[in-house]
Amino acid sequence: MTYHFEKTEENGLIIIPLEIDGTYEFKMLLDTGATHTTIDSNALYINNYDLKKQFRNG
Repeated sequence: MTYHFEKTEENGLIIIPLEIDGTYEFKMLLDTGATHTTIDSNALYINNYDLKKQFRNG
């Protein structure tokens, strides 16, 4: 598997494109020391993602 990413020159942060349900596109920072991943629900809400859908289908 190959993943494309950007590395910022000013601070070396690694930015990865994220796609949810083939519709919603976001950019996330990669933290190689993190044990969990979180997505701010506000970003999903602003993009009209139906948060309740996951609980109805899950």
